[in-house]
Amino acid sequence: MYAVHVRPGKGQTAEQTGGDVLLAQSLAELPDVVERLSREIRSQYLLGYSSTNPTNDGKYRRVKVELTPPPGSPQLRASWRHGYYAPPE
Repeated sequence: MYAVHVRPGKGQTAEQTGGDVLLAQSLAELPDVVERLSREIRSQYLLGYSSTNPTNDGKYRRVKVELTPPPGSPQLRASWRHGYYAPPE
């Protein structure tokens, strides 16, 4: 999920789901912000995850993602949901 704001906003939902908040300081900056959003969307990859913990206890579980770029590659950036609640019993 992405959020584009012309004025500062909370953007918590975007960040909690692994998305990003893009802020335009004015309407004049909006085309540049939308261009950045377009570039980010075109360079995304999707990872799948299945927990090895079969316990349905409703507890919060953290998720950690590490990037290991090949030598000489540009700097990489990862966005992900940092955790989830296991299903309750």
